[in-house]
Amino acid sequence: MGAGMRELQWSAGIGDPTFMGWLTVVAYFAATWLCLRAFMVEKAGPPRPYRHAIAALWRVVRRHWPRPPAPARRAGLWVLLAAILAVLGVNKQLDLQSLITELGRIAAIEGGWYEQRRPIQVGFIGAVLVAGAGLVVALGWLARGHLRDFRLALGGMVVLVTFVVLRATSFHHIDILIGTRVAGLELNWVLELGGISLVAVAAGRRLRQAGAPLWRGWPGSGSGSGGSGGSSRPTAPSEPRAAASASPAAAGEEPPVVGKITQLG
Repeated sequence: MGAGMRELQWSAGIGDPTFMGWLTVVAYFAATWLCLRAFMVEKAGPPRPYRHAIAALWRVVRRHWPRPPAPARRAGLWVLLAAILAVLGVNKQLDLQSLITELGRIAAIEGGWYEQRRPIQVGFIGAVLVAGAGLVVALGWLARGHLRDFRLALGGMVVLVTFVVLRATSFHHIDILIGTRVAGLELNWVLELGGISLVAVAAGRRLRQAGAPLWRGWPGSGSGSGGSGGSSRPTAPSEPRAAASASPAAAGEEPPVVGKITQLG
């Protein structure tokens, strides 16, 4: 953008060095960690590094696309939630949306259409709304058939998406609204931390259902899609399971596809 780049009013660094800013970042990454541990409970199988487990899940989803099995969708939902929270946590301090706004402003000035920028702004806001709605729909698609188990986490993501969309609009009256204090707390703090907390609580509940520790130690082999208990101790490959001795077809059940994740390395 030539000389216009010298007018860029953004620089890489800490965008919100306040106590609440750092508290929110910590909350984002704590919730990210809990979601990753919930994923390890869902995917079942012996201990393995997170990156290998996620890669194996991706292979299962790709092999069965567009109808991945329910256990794979449940595990994938926790991975997607963790990724979204991690991105939002990084963006909390880098303030990348301000960079996009600045680049758009400079492009408008140098392109000579700054006075006619309103349609572009409306289009950008529309794109953010569509992206946010698409994300919520994708999460709901992954959770289909198990919405009751994930309603808390999905509710938290709806709150966070609403907050992101409100911040992205950058309208003066919207900024005033989300900056309003209620009982000494700004509305934007309530929205952002509230959404993060809902997702974190949902992941923590899943870990408790599986009997897995919240922060340290292997989350366990989990209980698949049942959501009703499980051992925090991983099952050794040599230990026989009662379910394994019976034919899934004879029992009238679908074979545990996600269990195969641990065999795809």
